[in-house]
Amino acid sequence: MRNIRKFRVGGWAKWLILALLVVVVGCQSLGGLDLNRALITGMDTESMQQSVTVSLHMKTDPSKLSEETKAMVDLWNDAKLEIRNMKMENWDRMSLQGQLTLAKGAIPFQAFMNSEHLVLKVDGLSKAIVIPLTEPDGSTAAFAAVTEKLQKEYQAKGIDKSMASLIVSNLPNPKSIQVTSGTEKIQNENVNVYKLETSLDGTELVPLTKTFIRNLTKDDANFKKFIGEMYDVLWPVLKPYLEKEDESSPLLPGAPFGSPFGSSMDGLKESLMEAASDKELAVDMIHTTAKQLLYIALIGIDSAGRSDEPGIQAMLSKQTQVKARLAFDQSFNLRKSELDLAFPAPDGGDQGITALQFNIQSETWDINKPVKADVLDAGKTPFVMGTSRSPAELMEEVDPESLLGELIALEMNKYEPATVYIPLQVSDEFGPYEAYLHEGISYIDLELLAAYMGADVSYEDEAITVTGMWFTTIELAAGSSEAVVDDEAYEMDGPVIKQGESYYVPLRFIAEHLYGEVDYDAESGLIELVLPE
Repeated sequence: MRNIRKFRVGGWAKWLILALLVVVVGCQSLGGLDLNRALITGMDTESMQQSVTVSLHMKTDPSKLSEETKAMVDLWNDAKLEIRNMKMENWDRMSLQGQLTLAKGAIPFQAFMNSEHLVLKVDGLSKAIVIPLTEPDGSTAAFAAVTEKLQKEYQAKGIDKSMASLIVSNLPNPKSIQVTSGTEKIQNENVNVYKLETSLDGTELVPLTKTFIRNLTKDDANFKKFIGEMYDVLWPVLKPYLEKEDESSPLLPGAPFGSPFGSSMDGLKESLMEAASDKELAVDMIHTTAKQLLYIALIGIDSAGRSDEPGIQAMLSKQTQVKARLAFDQSFNLRKSELDLAFPAPDGGDQGITALQFNIQSETWDINKPVKADVLDAGKTPFVMGTSRSPAELMEEVDPESLLGELIALEMNKYEPATVYIPLQVSDEFGPYEAYLHEGISYIDLELLAAYMGADVSYEDEAITVTGMWFTTIELAAGSSEAVVDDEAYEMDGPVIKQGESYYVPLRFIAEHLYGEVDYDAESGLIELVLPE
């Protein structure tokens, strides 16, 4: 059965916004702007329109640039990613259109997302790309029901805002921060705003982080309150399933709760369930453990600040600069922002690139007003990523004359695909690190071939499933020459042979269906296996 695990497409965006603000803002009130309230207000955004521009500039030392690095700099320096209009209908449904601008030209793109899939159209691709956001991950329907219940409870109890409140209420402010009042033009509208300007450098990062962790460890009341709210979400949903004794438990499909311990350990399970059912005890245990982890994090961050490793020293120096200019409206919604980030090269500029500078600008409007995402038609024959198509096949859909095709060609020419040379024994003797010839067919240990190909192998009785790096699945059975590749039946040149605890398979069939290339040099007696990229 193919079961579905849904994603809230926009959920990550809330935390991205929060992370952006808390790093540069802190939590105290300044100049009439309640920063704590402003940060929490961002968690209440359900719909909006937005434009975002991200620019990259690389500082270089021409005397140290290699030809390859110079070509990369010439191509990507001052690149600009523009999302001209992102329409968020809700956190599960949004669209955007924009372009990537490089020295050689621009590549326009469009996208539409809902909780089921992402549709992407890129100039230079002959087909729309469809990326499923649901997973045929082998979980049971009951497991999908559990996650759905947890998600609903999480949203209903406002855990996002509770977590954000706990974080921002314990954040210190940076040294340089000021707020003034004025107006900003946003989408041709003059908006009365609070203008916040702040900056910090790398020398402030460790002290600010340490202060935040110390504040959090002291805020026992709010910390426990948040853990209690999480308990109220998780435990009522999970408890009935954890109590199950049969293999129908959706939390441990195929392995009931008690089985890892054995029947003699049933008392341990009962004790754990009883302790977890006592909310006060459970919250206290989790709180104590969480504080211990925070203390460990505090020591780790402090030791990083004292490190003499050049890359860390550079990142925590004044060379690292963060500057922010934020505009909040009278309802404390973030309406306009500009963020400058500058980082020194971790290698000290040895490769010729001395620093990276990013500029990120955004404007937001129609906050919590009716917004309709632009649905993108994928066409009759889109390129569907996942179960039957791989990124390698996607290259066939790229117009080589387009700018996208030119960029991909430049990138691919940088790398030679990795090649493995495998000795071939012309006998029926098994060799753990070699292929052998059996009835005219080259065989190899499946585990060895999977390791070469970056694939995973799973077994269930005599049934074998191989999953490649591009999510191709090959189903095999010991003693059978039949194979099912992405739900399509094939007849291999020979059967799967079991020898002791090992399974030997026809090398060429498996390797080529995992996007490798196979050739044989009779003079050297070596099989040449070109690995997928």
